[in-house]
Order: sequence, then structure tokens, then C-alpha cells
Amino acid sequence: GLDARMWRDRIDSAIEELASAFEWMLPYDLNSLAGIAAAQNDFVRAARLLGAAARMMESMGTAWPPDEKPHFEATRSAAEAALATGAFEHAWSEGEHMARSELIAYAVAAG
Repeated sequence: GLDARMWRDRIDSAIEELASAFEWMLPYDLNSLAGIAAAQNDFVRAARLLGAAARMMESMGTAWPPDEKPHFEATRSAAEAALATGAFEHAWSEGEHMARSELIAYAVAAG
């Protein structure tokens, strides 16, 4: 039989495959998760997720659509206002520089 580690590896592999198939949706999911993090007063997590989402949108050469942009901007404003000077930029930069696999693991981890 498969031990727990082997099952975890299979699950991680399946998550990666799904993320690849729906790559274009990932920034939207990150934006939603950032909004949830902000609502829970976890503004560092929100900023990291937003930084990653913004980087992905930029790498895809697209902008937030009109129905999504207000949510992105509201969460960004809330996180910027809540965090000390420099803390928002640091968290945003961390999100921008996360490897894809690291980002997915971070996004699905309990906040």
C-alpha cells in the first residue's frame, strides 16, 4: 500500500496538474483568498496573495476585468492601511517572488 507521504505526493501532483489546466483562473482565486485573509485581519497574507496575483496577471499580459478590479483594489487598500510602512511592500514582494508550487501550497494552506 501507499504510505501517507506517497498519498501526499500524489495529491500535490494532482493539484499541480489542475493548476496548470486552469492557470488563467489562479490570479482570480488568489484575489478571492486575499479578500478572505483581509476580512480575517491577516493583512500580510492578503498582501502576499495580491502580489502573486498581480505578478501572474502581468505575466499573462492582461488587466483585471471591471468586475474583479474593485475587489483587488479594496483588499490592496485595506492591507496597505493596516500594515506598517514597508511591511506591505515586503509582503507584496514575497508574493511576487514565490515559486508557483510554493504559491499553490501557500494559497491552499489554512490561513
